[in-house]
Amino acid sequence: MERARSHLVDHRRRQVLAQRVHTWQEAEAIRAYCDAVEARHGIEAICADGKAAEWLALARANADQLQALPTMPAAPAPTPEALKPFLGGWSPYGPRGPTGGHHYLDTRARPGPPDRTGRAANALASC
Repeated sequence: MERARSHLVDHRRRQVLAQRVHTWQEAEAIRAYCDAVEARHGIEAICADGKAAEWLALARANADQLQALPTMPAAPAPTPEALKPFLGGWSPYGPRGPTGGHHYLDTRARPGPPDRTGRAANALASC
């Protein structure tokens, strides 16, 4: 169970890292946009148009906010459902299940779906 918790935390950290890399790239794209607008129209024209200057200032402030100093993400809550993908098929509720009763895995063969002839595809279908 401890290994599943560790995998859960690692998985969440990788998700957050990927999200933060995407956000960082978005901020770089915003800055590139602002630079391109300034190069195309010139600083004088932008300063003369108050709304354009305001827009570019807002865009650059947004990019700065997207690239704020990162912190370690909070660990996810190790709920049974969150742990389930990291337990290798084992129940997060233990051997007695979520209700505390006994749950046994029925390992008897089940017939497969019928094939073209209508017979069960599983050779153990007659069991």
